[in-house]
Amino acid sequence: MRKIFLKYFIFLGLGLVTILGAEARWEPKQVNIPLDLYNHTKHFARFAQYAIACTMCHKTPDSFNREKVDHMGCHFCHNNDQSPAPAAARFKCITCHKDLFQVKPDNHQLNWIDRHQTVAKQDKDYCFKCHKTFFCTDCHQKRDFENQRMHTSNFRYYHSIVARSNPRTCSNCHQMNFCKDCHSDSD
Repeated sequence: MRKIFLKYFIFLGLGLVTILGAEARWEPKQVNIPLDLYNHTKHFARFAQYAIACTMCHKTPDSFNREKVDHMGCHFCHNNDQSPAPAAARFKCITCHKDLFQVKPDNHQLNWIDRHQTVAKQDKDYCFKCHKTFFCTDCHQKRDFENQRMHTSNFRYYHSIVARSNPRTCSNCHQMNFCKDCHSDSD
């Protein structure tokens, strides 16, 4: 028994030393910053054509330092239906943003999938700045019964039991007046 314990202890110790040694050599992941890729020369012709001034992105005197640039200047042309220039890079965020988690909006945090309906119903255009129009249907009209993301197909027959047992679970996705779409006050 002692030999087994000793072998296990030595094996565990060697594994720990190996892991700690690997961590000592770890280097931070290189982050791709969009402005490192930005090509002013490529954009100058468009700027002149549409009379776009440098102050569109460089709003303050210190904004020639790339961290101080107003990134909404990029979205003015590349993510805006009313822009004077064609939105050539729309939905091609990965061209500049190699890690899309860096550009994830603040409201897309914990429980976002459960809470997104409220924002989506109020302002679909907000969603469509990043997501294509069929993004919603990927989940909401999905017929993949093995990986169901919403209610099962017969949920409407027993939803009243779930709703009465814990109404707060419904409000994770649905607004309080959702029931009235099908049920009147007299039901």
